[in-house]
Amino acid sequence: CPPPPTDNSFNEDAISSLIVPAPGKTKELHSPDGDSTTAPPSQSSEQSADVKNKVEFHINPLQMNSENMPQIPSVKKIKKVLTELIETEQKYVKDLQFLLAAYLEPLKKEHFWNYGDIEQLYKNVKEIFVFQTKFLRILEESLESDPGFCSHTSLAQFKSLLMAIGTAFLYHVDEFKIYSTYCANHSKAQKALHQSADNYPFQEFLASCNPNQQQAHTLESYLIKPIQRILKYPLLLQQLKALAVS
Repeated sequence: CPPPPTDNSFNEDAISSLIVPAPGKTKELHSPDGDSTTAPPSQSSEQSADVKNKVEFHINPLQMNSENMPQIPSVKKIKKVLTELIETEQKYVKDLQFLLAAYLEPLKKEHFWNYGDIEQLYKNVKEIFVFQTKFLRILEESLESDPGFCSHTSLAQFKSLLMAIGTAFLYHVDEFKIYSTYCANHSKAQKALHQSADNYPFQEFLASCNPNQQQAHTLESYLIKPIQRILKYPLLLQQLKALAVS
């Protein structure tokens, strides 16, 4: 399993290696980190509203405080990994939502890139967003089904929860193949971004989407997130497996 990326630089060969055979008013948006962003006027649409209003988180792992419970180190570790899985999934869904609403929907109405390419990229990201929103809810329900999560003091008590999470990944394994298409689309988007580096109107558009000029909120940084996420899953699952058999 390749290591998770540590920055936003991916070369084309690295992306290609991930590909497998696939079976008008200005509105204020908020980035997943809480910063305000003024979107271009072309963003106003029913589809934008649907994207922005769709995500609703049902649990907050941060509220699962079990510091007063006596725990062996492996129990603490498995709780930490399970909590990380849910928390990072929630943030990932927020990031996809922001990418669609703040960047890709307005970009579809401009003429900076080939329309077919941006339409395909938007369609692919929207498909990933819909799937990951559903998958997030499945993970949350798995955790909700284990009311004793905070009070568990032995690894055996996590068996049902681990089985539920493992089953969720196995049951939806084919749906994760949508990332194969995304890897190809990401390569095209990277080329388009680099070719537009000297395009002043396009750079103005990007600045309007990221007025504070934060590197973490650039279009490029959001486009890499699906690849980072799909590489993160094996690492989290391997940690859970190792802890479960320890």
